[in-house]
Amino acid sequence: MVEPVITTPAEIPQIPQIPLPAKYVALGLMTGYHPIALKDARLYVTGLSGEGKSTFLSSIPNAWVIDFEKGVGSIACRRGAYFNISEIAMKTGKSKYDVYRAIIDNLIGDGKAGKRPCARVIFDTHDEWAALETSNFLNEKSKPTKMLENIGEYGTKGSGHAMVQGRCKRRPVDLEDAGYTWAVVGHLTYTIETGLDGKESSALRPVLSKVYVAPVRRLSELWITINSKTTKERVPVVYNTGDGKEVTTSKEQQVTRYNIFTRSNETKSISLVVL
Repeated sequence: MVEPVITTPAEIPQIPQIPLPAKYVALGLMTGYHPIALKDARLYVTGLSGEGKSTFLSSIPNAWVIDFEKGVGSIACRRGAYFNISEIAMKTGKSKYDVYRAIIDNLIGDGKAGKRPCARVIFDTHDEWAALETSNFLNEKSKPTKMLENIGEYGTKGSGHAMVQGRCKRRPVDLEDAGYTWAVVGHLTYTIETGLDGKESSALRPVLSKVYVAPVRRLSELWITINSKTTKERVPVVYNTGDGKEVTTSKEQQVTRYNIFTRSNETKSISLVVL
């Protein structure tokens, strides 16, 4: 019989803590583990149309939505405030871009003055937001002798796309500098792709080009994909018969169940996650 080998872990020597220079502590130098709280995390939320992305984000306390596609107001029992860009533009006679920039500029101004009216700003959706930035960019760069109708007509080697992408990336960063966190909503769609073996298969991909999605998504600490399924199920119902008795029966109703998949940006430390 082989005698068991008993091992004892080696003692780890204690490394003396060197006091941090007060000058740099005053500048924010720290030690230890400080994960980002979920309420402060920057979010990038994707899903198919109608899957519950805006509904989910509407449940976040103290968040304001910039609605670029007129869908947020139709969510039943939603919480929180929102800007309907199209409706405001129609009422005021301003362009949708001017309405959007006025909102962003006022939020940044209030944030820098220490008067933030909300904690989080939500861009809903990324594709419509990028389309608005693109339209404004084309208006800026068009000349009486040459009207630009497509972003590819500006510059060379995708420089137009790069400039619009840079503007989309800059807005959330400007809000962060003013003390806000943010979330961006993106649409997914099914595409047919051909593999190395020549076989076709369907895959979920962002509606918006990767050129626009990747830079903003990389800024986020948490990526969320949402899908839902609505089925008809029988649920219990209790009736009072009027003579003090209760009768339990059932009725059929639609039930929607949501699946939420999360992935944290691997370059960040974050304490996650039960949603």
